[in-house]
Amino acid sequence: VYNALFAAQDPAGRRLRYFTPFTGPRDYYGNDGFCCPGNYRRIVAELPQKVYYRSGGGVAVNLFTASKKAIALEKDRSVTVEQQTDYPSSGHVSIRVSPTQPMQFPLRVRIPRWCPLVTVQINSEPPVAVSPGAQPYELSRTWKPGDAVTLDLPMPWRLIRGRKVQEGK
Repeated sequence: VYNALFAAQDPAGRRLRYFTPFTGPRDYYGNDGFCCPGNYRRIVAELPQKVYYRSGGGVAVNLFTASKKAIALEKDRSVTVEQQTDYPSSGHVSIRVSPTQPMQFPLRVRIPRWCPLVTVQINSEPPVAVSPGAQPYELSRTWKPGDAVTLDLPMPWRLIRGRKVQEGK
């Protein structure tokens, strides 16, 4: 989202490019048709819908961003999930879970694969170390209004060897 999607747009906001090189010319798509510019505008408009999902009777947190969403889980039951974070500037994410009444459901949190080891803490319980994986990390419990989940995602610098036009960079 940050390094590819937003980086594809030119500063004036009118043109897009397929590839964002570190250095050198940045070639933009030459037409203003439906294909690339239209898809870019559609996905940017849909990003707020991709933060949370209903998943297996619970809620999945897919993107880390300051947000708040009420999600219907059952007939007369819902949960409000609110994130406070300045991600990607830091890896600290606070998620407040507030169901309309205490209820059991899983909260699934995406753990980025680039993150070597995440700590997850619920309320004042001891933090748990979690390794990244292909599946989201699942926290299944009876949630009460105001429960808090804190994620600390270490964000160490990492170097990735360039290839093709990025060779040697």
